Amino acid sequence: MLRFDFANPYLLYVLWLALTGGIIVAFARWPAFFRRRQVLIGSLTAGSMLYVIFVDYLLPLGRGTFSLASDLPFYICRLTSVTLFFYAIFKGPRLLRAFLFLFGATSFFAIVFPAGPPANVANLDETYIIGHMVVALFPLHQYFVHGYLPSRRSALIQAGWFTVALIVYARIEAHVEWGYFFMNERNMLLPLWPEMPWTVFALLHGVGLLILFYTLSGYRKT
Repeated sequence: MLRFDFANPYLLYVLWLALTGGIIVAFARWPAFFRRRQVLIGSLTAGSMLYVIFVDYLLPLGRGTFSLASDLPFYICRLTSVTLFFYAIFKGPRLLRAFLFLFGATSFFAIVFPAGPPANVANLDETYIIGHMVVALFPLHQYFVHGYLPSRRSALIQAGWFTVALIVYARIEAHVEWGYFFMNERNMLLPLWPEMPWTVFALLHGVGLLILFYTLSGYRKT
């Protein structure tokens, strides 16, 4: 695994933002160029996600270092990256495309705030960079290159099922203490409300996703 501690972390952070922004501008400026190269883009997407899956999950399994408490794909970005691998190969139903669009958009928070302040780039590895960038770029590719927006109905469905799943997990978390979905000391809301029950956090999380997804979605049915 490659660590990004070989240069000034702020310089690497700026380069990361610049690369992401440059690709987005390219999507918007030359959509026809990318439409003509869908096979190549799909292959690059599947290949990059396969690399992330291999390093983050299969390699630890092979080495016997895989931990149920920390290495399962039970974070939004991890779920989206694994799903994107299969979508790039097999495509899928419209709701799956909407899932990748809406949940993929949340990865922009991980790009702007790389698991903390910009200096934290030095503590990240290449799978974090690759996984979050590709997942975050998927919605922009779909919008600028293909003119796709999920329907408002899809936004409600995606936010709704995930909120239910998060509430159910909150009850499990109270017993296993794994900390997935940031239900542990890594949660940035915990210092503000240290006594907040995880079920309340799950509800607030769901409301936040609903607002975000509804804002990102369109009026037409897709």
